[in-house]
Amino acid sequence: MDAHLTSLCGIELQRTVLRELIERAKTGDVRSISGEGRVAGNAFPLPEAVRVVLADERVENVISRLVAVNAIRLKLDLNALAHACECIERQWWEDALLQYFVGAYASAAMIQALFRHVSRTRVERLRRELNVVPPTKPIALTDVQLAQVFDLWGELQKTVADERERYVELHERCGGRYTLATLFAALRVDEGARRIGERRAINVIEKLTECGEALPGKTGEGRSVTHECH
Repeated sequence: MDAHLTSLCGIELQRTVLRELIERAKTGDVRSISGEGRVAGNAFPLPEAVRVVLADERVENVISRLVAVNAIRLKLDLNALAHACECIERQWWEDALLQYFVGAYASAAMIQALFRHVSRTRVERLRRELNVVPPTKPIALTDVQLAQVFDLWGELQKTVADERERYVELHERCGGRYTLATLFAALRVDEGARRIGERRAINVIEKLTECGEALPGKTGEGRSVTHECH
């Protein structure tokens, strides 16, 4: 038997399994049962004597006797159970996040970016269940408000790994003054502007290099370029 299979003990568990077999026997639905050590799928039917006794009305009087012989032994596959529970826990977490985002008026673009496997139909159904209307257009924040949002976001990037959880924390720290749609738009605009600035800086460096200009080195000294612009 595999090492990760754990034996389950308990008379009540044994009684439960036995009663399940009894119900199947009475309805003629006693299915084959795999024997220990057999290849998966290579099963054998219950012996005739077992079928006869379990299907008989008098079996209720001998349940304790059948349990006492320790014929019913249960094994728990902890690895399989743990994996299944991890998947369920992850799904519950995803569902809770999505519900928060919809309730905090996240835009369709935001949900699409952060919940790639969630359909519009599901979002619309969730809005109806939560009695939440679709979000309006993001509002334009003032420079002071933007600075506050960026500062908070910068702090959260150091402590919260998941981007969706960062948005939840940011929304709560802002006291719900802004919708998630507004926060998402503000941060995306800032990110886009930063990328444009970086691209422009790279273009300037490339142009200077092509023209043979001296570029500052790590020590502050210029480094020469061998070719010139024509």
